[in-house]
Amino acid sequence: MDCRKCLNCGLFFENTGAKCPVCGSARYEQSSCPLPMPYSVSTALRYTAKGKQVYTDACKCKGAAMIEYGQMLAAGTEGVSRSAREAYDWYQAATRYHGGADGYYWMGLMLNNRELTWRSVPTLGDDAIPLLRRGAELGSVRCMGFLGALYLGNGTASARDDGLAYKYLSDAAARGDKGSMVLMAQCHLDGSHGFEHNAARAKELYERSGMLYRMYGDFRRAYSTGRGLPCDPAKAREMGEKYLEELKRMHRTAPREIATYGYACLIGDEYLSRGDTQSAAAWYRTAMNGGDIMGSIKLRNLNLL
Repeated sequence: MDCRKCLNCGLFFENTGAKCPVCGSARYEQSSCPLPMPYSVSTALRYTAKGKQVYTDACKCKGAAMIEYGQMLAAGTEGVSRSAREAYDWYQAATRYHGGADGYYWMGLMLNNRELTWRSVPTLGDDAIPLLRRGAELGSVRCMGFLGALYLGNGTASARDDGLAYKYLSDAAARGDKGSMVLMAQCHLDGSHGFEHNAARAKELYERSGMLYRMYGDFRRAYSTGRGLPCDPAKAREMGEKYLEELKRMHRTAPREIATYGYACLIGDEYLSRGDTQSAAAWYRTAMNGGDIMGSIKLRNLNLL
């Protein structure tokens, strides 16, 4: 696609524009546009201020901004019309630029879940793994963690390989990926997937991740079932109380959008498992009122909506 590149600020924009729509410079050169779509003033008019800024940065081929704009397209936020096809294209374009290695992660995520969500996204290769491996080679921690999870046997595009799972999860955890720490902790606790059975190592990884509610929940399961720890109903109940307390603490202290989406339904699920339907419904309603569709689904399942 032909377009124009501003020689002042580096923005790519439509061939029909006489001046750069961002900096106003009339100095430009003809270019073969490296983007899914060149900058269009009419396209961005409906965007919020944040949407316009991210779109502008994306059209300067800043990899991180291209990924963020793809996320807006995928979710339909900041005034951007939802389009899985366009989101995928922007993720793919981002991989060619500095800061865009995580584009492979988002492409892989869409391909891995295409049966459920991304029906407009084409199948490239057998599954998401080749894309994720390329991203991991370029240093994407997200890709490392996702690969580790897939090689454990999680997800629709997985090919289980315990050795590769350990390699990628270890690499991601060493670089601070919390999700990878939790997955490794679960494997150490259970002694599964070729990981050494080591409850102390599992506890260390949970604590490093900061996701203590996951530790309390998994330890409760282990004490209840005797898998990974000696069966101990009293300790299982203790871990259950700590699990609920930690979820409530995180709900109070996390940013509102994370608190609503991340924890309200989990708290409701916990109360429902204890037979307290009234408290469960209250937490599901909190989730629903915050915009989490799972809250309304769970209320409907209880015939309360």
